[in-house]
Amino acid sequence: MRGMMRALGVVVGTALWASAPGGDRPGENTGPLGLRVSEYEVRAVSMADALRQLRARVQTGKLVLTLEVAPFEQEPDKNLTLAVGHGTVREVLQRLIALDPRYTYRIVGSEIVHVFPAAASKDPRDLLNIKVKSFSISQTNFDLLLKYPHHYIPELAAELARRSKTGESVGHTMGNVDVPRVSIHLEHTSVRDILNEVARRAAAVSKSQQIPTGWVYTFRVDKSIPLGGHPFWELL
Repeated sequence: MRGMMRALGVVVGTALWASAPGGDRPGENTGPLGLRVSEYEVRAVSMADALRQLRARVQTGKLVLTLEVAPFEQEPDKNLTLAVGHGTVREVLQRLIALDPRYTYRIVGSEIVHVFPAAASKDPRDLLNIKVKSFSISQTNFDLLLKYPHHYIPELAAELARRSKTGESVGHTMGNVDVPRVSIHLEHTSVRDILNEVARRAAAVSKSQQIPTGWVYTFRVDKSIPLGGHPFWELL
């Protein structure tokens, strides 16, 4: 059955996770983790800014990072200070996570490094855990999908409306016409897996090393509103 699904071009979302929690497989230092990094330095920055700098300091090859920021009330913690003269993506990541052990990482589909709070995947209120039975898009700007996923994932839009009690419907937003377009079909997946697959496809078709094809998800806690906070997506 699985072979038939692959023949039809169907991707099962749960198959996207390629490694065990906590990082890469023992002894593995290839793929994105083996990319060389030079003159990496950050001072009192958030995890998102630390990863942006990591991406910028990769010497050769393209690093695609995706990040779920630990929930916060005012602004993300700016608690990371690190300097690495020369090393690998793996070494920098491990040192960043040692500085903020709330986080861990996984390799997704052999190309993407996904950084996330260790408890996120089991949090029933985490919007990225919302289950999606079937998801399809054709020749759609990837940046729109990553910045406005609720416009393209009905299950996410419905859950946002239910929790916020607004009844808002799904809409669409204009994007950058110069960015890569992607076509995807996933079944039995999640919002998180959809976003990672979009990032993977966008990186594969992007002709520019400079275009960020990863994503950041933040949730600013606000107990005064029904949703419990403010979700926000941006490129990484």
